[in-house]
Amino acid sequence: MVLVAALMAVGLVAFFGVPLLLPLDPAWGLLLLVPVVLTTTNWALIHEGIHGALHPRRRVNELQARSLSVLFGGAFQVLRFGHLHHHLFNRTTLDRTEVFVPGRHHRLLFGLAYYLRLNAGLYVMELLGSLAFLLPRRLLEAALERFFPDDTADSRKARRFASHHLLEPRALRAIRTDALVMLAILVAAFLLYGDYAYMLLLMLLGRALLVSAVDNSFHYGTALDDVRYARNLHLPRPLERFILNFNLHRVHHRQAALSWHALPAAFARQAERYDAGFAGAVVRQYRGPIAITALARGEG
Repeated sequence: MVLVAALMAVGLVAFFGVPLLLPLDPAWGLLLLVPVVLTTTNWALIHEGIHGALHPRRRVNELQARSLSVLFGGAFQVLRFGHLHHHLFNRTTLDRTEVFVPGRHHRLLFGLAYYLRLNAGLYVMELLGSLAFLLPRRLLEAALERFFPDDTADSRKARRFASHHLLEPRALRAIRTDALVMLAILVAAFLLYGDYAYMLLLMLLGRALLVSAVDNSFHYGTALDDVRYARNLHLPRPLERFILNFNLHRVHHRQAALSWHALPAAFARQAERYDAGFAGAVVRQYRGPIAITALARGEG
């Protein structure tokens, strides 16, 4: 509860407090570094809400998670769908961000899309994707069919999963409510910032760069088709706690119901190990896309 309140306060101050201070001294804009530095922590706390671990009461859990999400830049139900889809299809054909198939994918275009996603694109897609749910339902249904066009078992399963989590009436109402609140916050904040709007834009860009770069670092170049596999990435203990042990990612994938503070004990109990350093794993992704043939030979 304290973490939720603190991160919500940081978000509200960034959007509505800082612009009131800027006319006194533009140096107050340095406060916007705080929400950028807290990006991974913020996402990790939303992630707790996705798995129902923010609060034992479901409605309180959802209210807290939705509040954190709209201040972060996405409708909670959209973020939840994306993450649960990842757990279901990790390293399958539906969730291999960096893997391309020679002859099927144009390497240059695939690489361009890959680097755009890695450099802020994921966050932009989540933000714009949330706002897209304000469109008529029939357009959303058509988009869903285009997003999962293949008639494979996984694609059919993913379409059903997406339809339930995104287009079921209650879910769609929640997404549209979150999207409207998020849009109102952004419009009001940019109006308040006025001539200093570039500072708010830089804050959002910093958040976008961090969350997009960290997202797939736990999975880049790992073996295919093991939905429960991820890397544990090493950080000094204070930094582990700072990001709510989000670096213990294999432990989480194998026991998704564990809350963040239970992960270190599970890590020790299962004699787990670190596979790489956190910063090194993030940087490694900039090697670029990997051909599926190379990954199959163990060259990822």
